[in-house]
Order: sequence, then C-alpha cells, then structure tokens
Amino acid sequence: MTRAALKALPIGMVTVLSMGVLMSHADVAYRLRGGLPFGASNLLLAVLACLTAGMLLRALLSPSLRGRLWGAYTAQVPVILPFLGVVLFSLLSAFVPTANFQEGTHWVLLPLYDLLVVLLVMPLALERHRRRYLKAALLLAFLLLLGSVGMDVMRPGTFSRIEFRAAGFPTNPNGAAFVLVTLAATILDYSRVRLIDLAVLVLAALGVLATLSRGGTILLSLLVVSYAYVVIRRARGGPVRATGRLIMICAVGAVGFVAMERLMGAAIFSVQSDRLDIFRGRSEALTTEDSRFAALRASWEFVQESPVLGRGSGFTYDGGTLREGPHNMYVQQWLNNGIGGLLCYIWLLGAAALLFWRRRHPPGFVFTGLMAVQSLLSHNLLEERAFLVPFGVFLMTSYISAAKTERASKPLALFASQSLTPRSSHRVRAGVVRVRARSTGSTSIH
Repeated sequence: MTRAALKALPIGMVTVLSMGVLMSHADVAYRLRGGLPFGASNLLLAVLACLTAGMLLRALLSPSLRGRLWGAYTAQVPVILPFLGVVLFSLLSAFVPTANFQEGTHWVLLPLYDLLVVLLVMPLALERHRRRYLKAALLLAFLLLLGSVGMDVMRPGTFSRIEFRAAGFPTNPNGAAFVLVTLAATILDYSRVRLIDLAVLVLAALGVLATLSRGGTILLSLLVVSYAYVVIRRARGGPVRATGRLIMICAVGAVGFVAMERLMGAAIFSVQSDRLDIFRGRSEALTTEDSRFAALRASWEFVQESPVLGRGSGFTYDGGTLREGPHNMYVQQWLNNGIGGLLCYIWLLGAAALLFWRRRHPPGFVFTGLMAVQSLLSHNLLEERAFLVPFGVFLMTSYISAAKTERASKPLALFASQSLTPRSSHRVRAGVVRVRARSTGSTSIH
C-alpha cells in the first residue's frame, strides 16, 4: 500500500460506511420510524460536504491538485449548462401564481440541490484510491438494500408500505427496484465478463422480482441487454471469445430463471393480488384503466392550460390539485417549469449521452439511456440520490478514462508522424488505433 493510499484509509473507511448506508436508503427507513430528526436530503448533502471538504482544502493549497480538479469540472460544462437551465427555470417558475409553497421553497430549490449533489460527488472519484472506496461503498449499498428486500420477502410488511410487495429500506417497491437497477449499473464492468457482475445481475433480478415493479423489470431488462451487447461486442478474441461470453451470460441467465422460480414460493407471494397475477401472466401488464393513465391525462390537461409558462414549481406535488403526479418526468417538467424547463431537461439527458459517447464510456452511456426510459415511468427522478450520485461518478470516471486514452495515444501518434517509411508509418498508426481500442475498455468506476 502506497503512502498516499495509507493516508486516505481513514476517510476511505468513512466513505464506505457512510455512502454504503445512504445509497442503500437505510437512513430513509430509520427516519420513517422516528430515528432521525432531519431530512434524508440534508443528511446526504452534509455527508458529501464532509467527505469532499478535505480534498477541496488540499486543492486550495496545491496548484497541481487544483488544476486537476478545475480541469475535471470545466470538462463537464456541456452537462452543467443544461443542469443550470433546469435550475433557472425552476427559480423563474416560482413566480407563477399557482406555484406550490406548501413546503416552503423546497420544490423551487430542488434542482439546485440536485446540481450541488452531483458537483460534490465528482471529487470523490478523482483520485484512484478514493474511487476504490467509492466502488466498495456502492457494492455495500447494493448488498444492504438486497438484504432489506429479502427481509420483506420472508416477513412481509417489515419495511414495505404494501404487504404483498417487497420494498426494503426505500419502503416503496418501485423505488427499491429503481435503486437496485441503478446500483447494479454502477457496479458493472463493461470491458469483460466477471462472475461478480453476473452475480450482481442475478441478484438484482431477484430483488426486482420481489418488488413486483413493472418499471423496474423494464429497466433491468434494458440493463441486461445493454451489458450483454457491450461485453460481447468488445470481445478482443474474435468470434470465439464473443461466443464464449454469450454462452457464459446465457448460462448465468438460466441459473437466474431457476432462482426466480424458487423465489415465487416465498411467503410474500402467498398473498394474492392483481400485481402478482401480472407477473404470473394471468392478466395484462397495463390497461387504459390503470391509475397511471388517469394521472397522466389529468396532468396533460393542466399542461394545455398553460403550455409556455407551466403551472409553477412544485405544482405536481400539490395533493389538493393532483391526487398523484404524472408518473412522467417530461410531463412534470413541462407542467412545473413550462416549455423551457422541459427543453432544458431533454437537453441535459441528450448532452450527457453525447458526452459519454464521445468519451467512449459505455457505463455512463447505458446509465443515461436507463434514465431517459425511467423518465417515462416516474416523475421523481430529480429527487433520487440513486440517479444523482452515479451520474456524478460517471461524469468523473468518463473524464479520467478519456484523459488516459488521450495521453496513451499521443506518444505513439507523434512517433508515427516521424517514421521514415510509409509502410512503417501505416503499422504504427494501426498500433495507435489498437491502443485506443484497448484503452477504452473502461469499467464503471476505475
């Protein structure tokens, strides 16, 4: 262990424990039982501020670290700009007469809080030894959340608000499924097939099944397909290696199906419900009579009344006006913050996807795709730490991965330009391409 890693050990252990607990949403369950006197949002912000305070202080004293950190932040401008647009339109929409101030300025300042969380998460992934602790924290969170879901399976109602659906620490089954999928997406390594990654996917599938979440099932399916496509396409051994990876994934998938069949015999599935019938194929997954369609129709009527300015920040959270939210982030942004808020949100997702694509960072690109789909299924995305924390991590790790690739290719490119013969120049340029291809096999957190 290097001296720098040894010095970072105490703060690393604090990172693992604190972020592991927070990302598992254990604090949410504890607070609902009266164990915490303050909100979960304030707790997350305070913990992140404490974890990054030391690095920010060192950056003030060290020009080299300050330069690295500043370079990392400025490289994210294409994503920070639309995020600032979301914040701006939320502030402007506070002046609309129908804005919701039942909880003070909470809904008005929520996007600003989101941006602060993302910016505070990024330094945690800047240094290599701290990235390892952060990865361990996310794996711990995944296991803690999975364990809490398992408790709901064995003893229905331990955490969940719905007796026949497991939820674990988040207490909401749909929320638990979403967190399980996002944590799994953050843990996966897309450059190779590892047994731990396949195990994470199988465990995530079991957890999502226990929640009986339709949205979670869609997200998990997209994650599995994306993971399989990327790792098979990146197989460097040609068709033989690609076929081997496909066989391994299919074999583990078969094990997963057997495990899910066994899980259906658990205590929680002895309670009959319409949702259970859907997963057993006895009824349709979604009908026009579903409450989601009713909520979406009601929200769309409000959008049509004020399509430019919207109805004001937090309007969709006013229970006296809307019984429930629209279950759609795009409609919510339009309804709350007008056409400007909607366009900035779409810009944010598009800019993130383009940034990860240019940096050749599959984890971030897949994650952004999942969030775009989740935005069709939920209106709570900007409240979710399971979105904000991985998003900040992927922004930093993609920047570091792209910087390493550029540094690795520059010396070879310079040598190629100075080579004496066209034939040798061609060989060196081909080598540069191969080096670039190898170096872009980045993991979710390096």
